[in-house]
Amino acid sequence: MKYLEKWKADSRFTGWLTKSKHGPSHAYCRLCNRDFRVDNGGLNDVTKHFNTGMHKNNSKAQNSTPAASIFFASFKLDQDEDVMRAEVLFSYFVAEHSIPFLVADCFIRLCKPCSLTARLPPSFPVVAPRHHRLSSVLLLHPCIRKSWNI
Repeated sequence: MKYLEKWKADSRFTGWLTKSKHGPSHAYCRLCNRDFRVDNGGLNDVTKHFNTGMHKNNSKAQNSTPAASIFFASFKLDQDEDVMRAEVLFSYFVAEHSIPFLVADCFIRLCKPCSLTARLPPSFPVVAPRHHRLSSVLLLHPCIRKSWNI
């Protein structure tokens, strides 16, 4: 018996089952980061792995862990570049001066009634800025610093 691609169509195995580097006599579990043999029982071997405690624990952990993408800002393709520039520059300022995020949040809310935000893009985040998610990823990247003269 050898690994068959059609096994991935089974809803129980979608997302984690794939072929192994060890050849057609093995399958690979992405959740467990493990190869296992399928040459004896075929689909039954996959089902046995699916029912192991290790696989169930890994599956439970994956389902309770938020996706990494929620920690990064997502911009629509048509979003104004000025908004992105303002968010990144503000994030850079916050990180560079070690300003607590709570203070930064309050500062943005303070600027609005003082008309200090008149020069900011209208959709600049006033309630929940993304600087705490952006700062560690974007701010120190040389391309951004160079292209925006930071």
